[in-house]
Amino acid sequence: MVMSEGGAKRSRVRVSLTAQIFAAVGGALVILVVVGATAYVQLNKSETNTAEVVGDHSAMSTAVLSLQNDLWSARQAAGTVASYPVADRPEQFVKLEGNYATFEESLTAFEESYSTTFGYVPEQLGTVRAQWAAYKDAMLSDFLPAALADDLDALKVVRESTTREAGTNLVGAVAQLTEDVDAVLQEQQAANASTSQTIRTVVVALAATGVVVAGLLGWLVARKMKASAGAVSRSLDALAEGDLTVEADVHSNDE
Repeated sequence: MVMSEGGAKRSRVRVSLTAQIFAAVGGALVILVVVGATAYVQLNKSETNTAEVVGDHSAMSTAVLSLQNDLWSARQAAGTVASYPVADRPEQFVKLEGNYATFEESLTAFEESYSTTFGYVPEQLGTVRAQWAAYKDAMLSDFLPAALADDLDALKVVRESTTREAGTNLVGAVAQLTEDVDAVLQEQQAANASTSQTIRTVVVALAATGVVVAGLLGWLVARKMKASAGAVSRSLDALAEGDLTVEADVHSNDE
């Protein structure tokens, strides 16, 4: 059995040029949509991270400021007890205990805020608590009894030997805690800035890739159209010259 020339040819699935154009355009649109969606997600993530960092900075700044203010109030109240008349000093002593309680509440609030923000409790906070305990003990055990008794000599000795050093150590511990918080916040801000820059770089890279791929698809389609048009043109020229055997090598359904 002899196969015809047409049967011997490999069959080809012909796709119209219009379909190829729509496929290329559709592919380019899909790529651009994916790139746009990815860019949106990444930029939204960057904005969320920035907002969280700003919120953390605000919360910790408030907590540190409250701690510093309450410490200043407690120390100021303690220093003025002896300046009141002896009869009024017990009342001032009660107020002082209230100042001390307020500072301790600020310590607890600071610990909760820091733990919530960063997920751990700073070691320096333990030092602050220890220095506070030493300062409070010196004030309640040595300084205030002498102040209530109006024992000026004892007050002078206590101030020079105990409370001054305890107060200095406490202020130093709180100052170090403040510096540690600032350092952690700066580190967090730097990490967020680095992440944001990375996200922007990725978004730009994705956008550039999407444009290049879309352009490549367009170029391929244009090349196909040009090749088809060239083949038809050559065939028409040949027919015009009387060559009836030439065929246009165009494999689509709309040529």
